[in-house]
Amino acid sequence: MKTSLLIAVAVFNEAVHLPELLRQLMPFKDDVVVIDDGSSDSSAEIATSNGFEVVKFPSNAGIAAVYRAVFSFATQNNKTHVIFMDGDGQHNPVSIPFFETALQKHSFVLGSRFSDPENVPDAKIASNLFAVLLIEDSFGVTMPDVACGYRGFQQGDSWPFVAGAFGYEVIYSTLIDQIVKGVNPHFIKMDAVYPPQEVYYTQNTELLGLLSAVARKTSNDLLHQIQTSVAEQSDINVHLGEFNFFAKSIPHGYVFQTDTDKAKHFFRNLNTIW
Repeated sequence: MKTSLLIAVAVFNEAVHLPELLRQLMPFKDDVVVIDDGSSDSSAEIATSNGFEVVKFPSNAGIAAVYRAVFSFATQNNKTHVIFMDGDGQHNPVSIPFFETALQKHSFVLGSRFSDPENVPDAKIASNLFAVLLIEDSFGVTMPDVACGYRGFQQGDSWPFVAGAFGYEVIYSTLIDQIVKGVNPHFIKMDAVYPPQEVYYTQNTELLGLLSAVARKTSNDLLHQIQTSVAEQSDINVHLGEFNFFAKSIPHGYVFQTDTDKAKHFFRNLNTIW
């Protein structure tokens, strides 16, 4: 069967970053669709003026709605493989050929950002390790990255089922569905890019998405404890694997903390296995 690639770029108010990203995507332009998730800036106009196909939502609908739109677009246009990437400049188009090659053999390909975690902010090291170890505790599989938005799918018999997912939940549910089926993703090592900001934190919506995706497939006391803390907007204290995590509740999210040096060592070792 002849393969056909779709590269889906999700944007929301990315007028600052989009011109440079689109410049780098020019060699792939015929295979790209830009999904504008209800931007109030000129993101859609920038993409259109550069000759890219654009699907624009009337309002911000979230990443799960982006996934549904992309898989629908792929089906309508007879695409057999889809690569998702963010429009904020954190995902380098130089990795696209590696994803495309891997998708010839693997049904699910995922970016792995922490093979060199030295420049990753401490709070992001902690929150991503928390997600990795929660997946491990719940499903018995340890993976080097469970939250990277740079990812690819083969259509196979059908695209991943995302109809019931909301917001960030889709990032985790698409992975967990594969784990439950006994399918491990293929990982592509890539740089972690975090734009400078005053406080690095995990949005409530992202944390709730992770917890919801896990809870759809399993239930345990630890998961219930964490869900209760988030519902009450209280601090989180949990032990996962060999790590203690403390997450400070702040407006709209949590700042995660753990033993940073130990966490970096964990990611380096894990990436030698994968």
